[in-house]
Amino acid sequence: MIWETGQIPLWWKMKWLCSKAKIDPALATLDDLRPIFLLETTRKVWMGIIVGRILAVWESDNALAEGQYGFRNNRGCETPTLQVLYDLEEAEDAGMEAHGSSLDIKRGI
Repeated sequence: MIWETGQIPLWWKMKWLCSKAKIDPALATLDDLRPIFLLETTRKVWMGIIVGRILAVWESDNALAEGQYGFRNNRGCETPTLQVLYDLEEAEDAGMEAHGSSLDIKRGI
């Protein structure tokens, strides 16, 4: 159906929002809840296939920067973390200031 018509079934667009407590559910307040969407299994499988194909093309065409590690196969956070530590040590040894920033998006979903 999807390949022939270019349309996805309407029921694939449905999702069920559940809340999961980050702490003991008996003590949790609204601030301690994390939203979790439950999706239909067939949709998850199809989306995994489609996303996998897109990533394969991006990787084969070198469309992603070498410095991007998130959400890529065989790339963990160890290398960029070590690079930051190395840069901080270099700045300290040279008597230079080092500036950085870190973003933690709370409840980004």
